[in-house]
Formats: sequence, C-alpha cells, structure tokens
Amino acid sequence: MESEKKASEILQEMVAGSSAKSIGFAKILENFKERGIAFFMLLFAAPAALPTPAPVIATVLGAIVIVLSVQLMMGRKTPYILKRILDKNISIKIIKGVVKLLRKAEYFVRPRLLFLSTDFSERIVAVFCLAFAIMMAIPLPLSNTVPGFAIVLMSLGLFNRDGLFIIAGAIIGTAWIGLYTLAIYIAGDNFVQWIKDLIF
Repeated sequence: MESEKKASEILQEMVAGSSAKSIGFAKILENFKERGIAFFMLLFAAPAALPTPAPVIATVLGAIVIVLSVQLMMGRKTPYILKRILDKNISIKIIKGVVKLLRKAEYFVRPRLLFLSTDFSERIVAVFCLAFAIMMAIPLPLSNTVPGFAIVLMSLGLFNRDGLFIIAGAIIGTAWIGLYTLAIYIAGDNFVQWIKDLIF
C-alpha cells in the first residue's frame, strides 16, 4: 500500500526514468498525501541539522517548520503550504541525494511503540516539534543544529510510525533546550556580575 512505503521509495518512484532536471514541491506533496506534513518537516529541518547551517537559512526553515507543527497540532495530515513554495522546484540531483541519505536512516527505522502514532499522540509530538522549530529559528550561535536534528528524528518517527525515533528526538531536543537555557542564564549572570564589579 502507498501509505506503507518508505519516503525513499516514494521519491525514487518519482524520479525513476524521469528526464526532467527538477521536480515541483506541489508534485512531491501530491505523492506523499496524508504523510505530507511529516515528510516536509523532515525535508525543511534537515538543512538546519547540518553542523554549520547558515543562520538566515535556518531561521527561514525554522519558520516553515513552525507552521507545519501548528498544522499537525490542529490534526492536519496533508499540509497547507503557500503557493509560492509549491510553485518552486527542487533539482532531481538533490532528490537523488536525499534518497541516499533516507535509505541509510531508514535502515534503523521500523514500526514500534505504535501508541505514539495515534492522532492524539501526534498532536503531543507536534508540541515538541513546535518548541524545537522555534529554537531552530532563533538566530543565535549553536541554536539550530541540535533542534533541527531532533525534528529530523521525530519526523522520521512520525512518517514510519517508529515511536523510538520520536522519543529519541524529543529527549535530544528537550535536553538541548535545557542546556542552552542554562548556559545563557549562567553567561547572563556572569555578565551582570562583571558589570557590577566594573562599576562598583
């Protein structure tokens, strides 16, 4: 069944035998159907998960994932995406690269802990994704990569009904936000103390 195909398989079928140099986001959305939100969250979070993402790009991608997360919280399966984005194309070369990366990740993915794949659970997962996407969008040093990676894990879990990936992403993202917040608090406290010592 279409709903049981892996993301790499769906993409591979789309580009197999194609002579086109690019494919539209609208076509991708059409093929992923009710699992479109999970896939697009994965697609837009992945670049931010790179070790050195461009801050502006991470902010834009984070904003898109925020919108997708809110839609998932509302119970949508197929995402509403602005026409200006759907009208854009992505090169077949990039798609083939995505397929290779997905196949490596999908080797470890399988349906498990299915209680995290219910409609209610997906809305809870969306809350975590929203928090991580907000963190991803903040243009601060080191604020993008780990939240982006956490969203990638959770999106893979949502797409493939793998609760273990969902839990792993939630733990990694939450721990990072906690550590980042603590680091900012300590740095701020030290800065205030330095100002006091300087003045007084």
